[in-house]
This record gives sequence, C-alpha cells and structure tokens, in this order.
Amino acid sequence: MKYHPIVFLVLLTAGVSAFAIPDAVACYRLLGERGVEGGVQTYTAKVSRLSPEWLDHHVVGTAEKAMAVYPAAAYLDGIFTAMMAQPGKGDSGAIALSHVEILKPLPLMAGKPGAPAKEASIVTTLREPTHGGMPFSIASRGEHMKGTAAFANAVTEPANWYDPSRLTVLFPVKELYKTLADRGLPYGESFRLLDLDIRIQGEVGRASIVPHASHDFTQYVLHPTVIDNALHVVAAILISSHAQWKVPDWVANGVALPVGFDRVQVSALSPTQEKGPFLCDAKITGVTVGEVPTDGSKQIATATYDLILRDGKGRAVFSITGGRLQFRNH
Repeated sequence: MKYHPIVFLVLLTAGVSAFAIPDAVACYRLLGERGVEGGVQTYTAKVSRLSPEWLDHHVVGTAEKAMAVYPAAAYLDGIFTAMMAQPGKGDSGAIALSHVEILKPLPLMAGKPGAPAKEASIVTTLREPTHGGMPFSIASRGEHMKGTAAFANAVTEPANWYDPSRLTVLFPVKELYKTLADRGLPYGESFRLLDLDIRIQGEVGRASIVPHASHDFTQYVLHPTVIDNALHVVAAILISSHAQWKVPDWVANGVALPVGFDRVQVSALSPTQEKGPFLCDAKITGVTVGEVPTDGSKQIATATYDLILRDGKGRAVFSITGGRLQFRNH
C-alpha cells in the first residue's frame, strides 16, 4: 500500500479543533490526525498487522504460531513525529524524551481468514509544557507508554563511553537470530537488519544496521525497525557475556523486554533522515536480580544499558541512556 501526505481541513466544533499539520511533517506514517481540546493535543493513527507492512515482522511466539506486537520503537517514533509538529521546535537539533515508561504490549490482531487485519488506533497525547517539558502518553488498548518530551541542542553521547577498538570477540548474527527465535522472538526480515557479525568484549558491543531497501524513510523521523535493531545489539551482548553477571539460568536463557528509558534522544535536523547504514555502539551498565516474591508474583531481573546510533557520516542520530530490559522467571 502506498501512503501519501495527509492534509486536514480546519474544523471547529464545540471547543474541539482538528487542523492542518505543517507540510514538513504531514507525511509521517505514525502521526495521524491531530486534534486539540483544552490545551491537550492528540494524534490518532490507524495501524494494523499489515499496515505498515513491516509490523507483521515484529512477532512473538513460534515460527508456526506467531503473534505480531506493536514495537516500543514505533511508540517512540509516534512521539518524535508529534514533537516535530510543534511550533516551538525552531532550530533545535534534537528531540529528547525523559522518564519513559513502557507499560504493556499491544498485540496486533490478524483478523479472520480472507478478511483484512483488524485496525488499532494509536493515540499520542501531548499536554501543555511543564518545567521539564511536555508530558506525553501513548494509548490504544489502555496506556502503553508515557514520559516527558522536550527539545535539545543535539544528540549527545552517553557518559563514560568506551573505546570500540578493544572489541575483539565476534558474535555471529545468524546465531543471535536463531537464539532469539528459540526463545520466542522469531523476527521477520524487517527486524533482521544487523549486518555482518557483532563485535563484543564483555559488557560492550558494536554492530552495523542496514535498513531494508523497501522501507520509506521519509515517513518517519527514524524508522522504528532501525531503533528496534539497535536493541538487538544489547540482546547480543547479554547472550554473549551473561556468565560475567553471574545470573540464574532463567535470566541467562530468558527473553528480556524493554520497560523504559531514563533518556532517549533523536536528531531533529532532517525530516527525511539518512537511510543508513548505521553504526550502533551499546554498553550493558548493570544486571540486578530481584528477591523471590512471597506473594506468588514473578521474580524479576533487570538489565540496564546505554547505546548510541551514528549515520554513515559519523553523526549521532539517536541515543538511549538508562535503558531498562526486564526478565521474568516463568
């Protein structure tokens, strides 16, 4: 399916307005229709398992019976695009999100045989600025993500970064994707973008991400498949070096899901963005295993990490500081 720039007519009714989005951001796929009521902005986008088509490749389960799940990276692009539409953007070089919480997953229904996939409405809400920025939330079947959004001068490198020249261990990409599939994440081709082998040494790693040729980068601030594949570098480090963290088997052999970020930054300089390849550097900053609960709930372990993504010219285009992945003891 082809997607074209969206143009909305001005409509004023009962204090609710829906109005034209600036041309520079009107074509963003995950922005959707904009409305304002009482100073609160909402953007409503319609998606399904097959629209955009790459969503059908973000799956959990087994290869024979896989369920598509809306990726956290797509929520991030939704708020990035909403911020690009703000009149206060000016010449800001980056968008910065802070105190981001991922609350629950959103399964995408396949629909009955022969019928179109069921649509889901993704509603991104931006509230009036406070001292720390604009509080946001993203909801569909309940609330899925929340945090605060603001503008920044540029994407910055996480503190206490490392020298990538010391990365000497090669972790095969094929082994990574086989391991993820065996653990219930049989990703399709849009989420298998890591090129060549991943260079790892202890808690740090580096990999090249080559976007799929069919993806239209003009529809996104930074394509969600690129962001999601950056998290695969983190997964590779955890799989390769779990022994040094001295974790139990259910962590070493488990699946970690993203639950939040202290800070996320993306370049806001180019609405069309580079098409790659991108270079991702990632670092595990800690792994903690919680106490065994006495109330019957699941025991939890959390891995924290930082990462930075650079384009072909070496410019920082995306970073995560204080990312959190969570394991549950089943």
